[in-house]
Amino acid sequence: TKTQYEEIREQEGREWYDRELKVGAIEGIPVYTITHSAFLPRILPPSPAYLKTIAEGLKETFRLRTEEIADYLLRKEGIKGHLTERRVRKIIRN
Repeated sequence: TKTQYEEIREQEGREWYDRELKVGAIEGIPVYTITHSAFLPRILPPSPAYLKTIAEGLKETFRLRTEEIADYLLRKEGIKGHLTERRVRKIIRN
């Protein structure tokens, strides 16, 4: 929910996470992330544990199947070109 999102922003610290980005939409519901406004030279893939957390959140919030979550994640920067389809599917299945 928006309230939960705002709570996370407060817990993580608005001073560092001072930039909000819309990363897409799922079933018409906008999906946002927070980051730092400084330019980062490279986009790095998430750790397996964090990728699993993202997948669990998508499953719980949007009732997506594993295949739908994998397809969605594989199109995102930081995953696309960094992690294979097989690796992503293995991480989110376990």
